[in-house]
Amino acid sequence: MKSVMRRLMLVYGFGLVAALHGTALNAAPTVLFLMGEHEYGTTESLPTFAAEQLTPRGYHAEIIVAAANDRSSPGCHVFPNLESALARADLLVVSTRRRFLTTAQMGALRDWVDQKKPILGIRTASHAFGARSKGEGYVPQGDQVSWNDFDRDVFGAHYQGHSRNSDGQTLIIQPRETRSFPVMQGIRLPDQTPVSASLYYMRQLDDRARILLTGKSADDELSFEPVSWTLERDGWRTFYTSLGDRAHFDLPWFNAHLTGAIEWLLEPSTAPSEEAELLEKEYEAPGEGLAPADSLA
Repeated sequence: MKSVMRRLMLVYGFGLVAALHGTALNAAPTVLFLMGEHEYGTTESLPTFAAEQLTPRGYHAEIIVAAANDRSSPGCHVFPNLESALARADLLVVSTRRRFLTTAQMGALRDWVDQKKPILGIRTASHAFGARSKGEGYVPQGDQVSWNDFDRDVFGAHYQGHSRNSDGQTLIIQPRETRSFPVMQGIRLPDQTPVSASLYYMRQLDDRARILLTGKSADDELSFEPVSWTLERDGWRTFYTSLGDRAHFDLPWFNAHLTGAIEWLLEPSTAPSEEAELLEKEYEAPGEGLAPADSLA
């Protein structure tokens, strides 16, 4: 971690803004990481990922972290310099959990979406800015603004909770038909690959989504959930994965998966290829909570 931190330029305000420099800063695409969660440790894992995976590839990364994790602290919802960072960025990576932005910041984020700029969501991004009557710090106050439908509006699915620890380990399945897709090239997972962390229930998935990974709980043989997917709508590309636990960043295939997603999101959007059209015919997203086609086994 010390070697990573030496590669960061740290600017402290109410939070942390870090810049990781690629070999050609002026020409390099800028990836903005917006983080505000403490359950899965992405404030440590994502800067390491950026330094080890993105910087060598010539990307420039900028990192904004919420000023505090304490729900009773106003800093829990403070993201310094977000508006100016969005103006510089080419790709937004979201890893927040029920945090709120100011009216001006939320306006800048909605402008980003209206402009169809790419977004990558990691795990809790499914409820990144969602309010909930759960206790202190879960409902916007003053100038704070929520976005309760961020999951549906951006990633095309509806987050409806997660499995219990008693449901057994999460098992990941890679559909064979997606292996040639850029985000999955070079990744070959054994059938039912076990991973840490609970399985997210992501329902009402947009028909245009391309599922790259599915998952199930070890103790539930019948219920499958989409785990990673891409979504392209009228030239607007987004990617979401419910993976993102600390331990997942120790897996080479997961780092390759995220890197491939970033590369795909930053590519110019093109008309579907014949291969993509064939893939869509051969592999249709399974219904929510239902077992996928035999080709996924």
